[in-house]
Amino acid sequence: AIITTKTTSSNLLNPASKNSINDIERGEKAPLLQNDVATSMRKNKIGTGRINFGVIGLGFLLICGVTIGTYLLFEQNRPWPIMFPFELIERQSWGEHRLPSGRSLNQSVDNVIIMHTGNVGDRCTNLESCIKTVANIHQQWIQTNEHDLPYNFLIGDCGYTYEIRGWNYENGFEHIPNRENTFVVGFIGNFTENSPSQRQLDELKAFFSESIRRKKLLSKFTINAVRNLAVSKDDSQALINTLSILENWSSIITVTF
Repeated sequence: AIITTKTTSSNLLNPASKNSINDIERGEKAPLLQNDVATSMRKNKIGTGRINFGVIGLGFLLICGVTIGTYLLFEQNRPWPIMFPFELIERQSWGEHRLPSGRSLNQSVDNVIIMHTGNVGDRCTNLESCIKTVANIHQQWIQTNEHDLPYNFLIGDCGYTYEIRGWNYENGFEHIPNRENTFVVGFIGNFTENSPSQRQLDELKAFFSESIRRKKLLSKFTINAVRNLAVSKDDSQALINTLSILENWSSIITVTF
């Protein structure tokens, strides 16, 4: 007879030993599982932090953009400080009924040039005499020229502004650069030695404010004065001294004509 002998491991037959093996397996696998969960949670936290940081950054940029845009819009429309009314005498009121000369201005300008008419006898101190003076200056000009006086406006010692070419037409000074972006305002009289009156200066400021209100002049405009070297090296000196203390003062433009 053949005797078959089966060898069975005592560990497999012993329930206690089987439990020990299971405990060991669980003990080995549990730390690995816990590590995986912890790693996943850390990744989720890092990812969440990145998303929040991005949202906060975009929000900050948006707020900055709105703030800067609002400030620039305010500055662009900021009116010139004014304490006096603007007194305008239109072309028809001083005797000229024809349309102004020059090319049309279709945009707001950012430059104002101030000069004097140059004749001592032109200076006028009341509305009636200034209207006559403007009409005489214009008549003398057109006798030797084929077009209007080259100024956009004239301002008299009486504190009134006289429309010559106005806001909608270019000035007629060929020797002055950037004509399509410039208003030329003439002070009636000669201001090489004598300063303009306070009424003229106040009316000039009122002109700035009114031009900005009408959207004909940008609030960030510059003020320049003209010195005609063909007259003298000190031409307009008293006028220049007065203008140079204004907020938007820029420079002196020297010409010869």
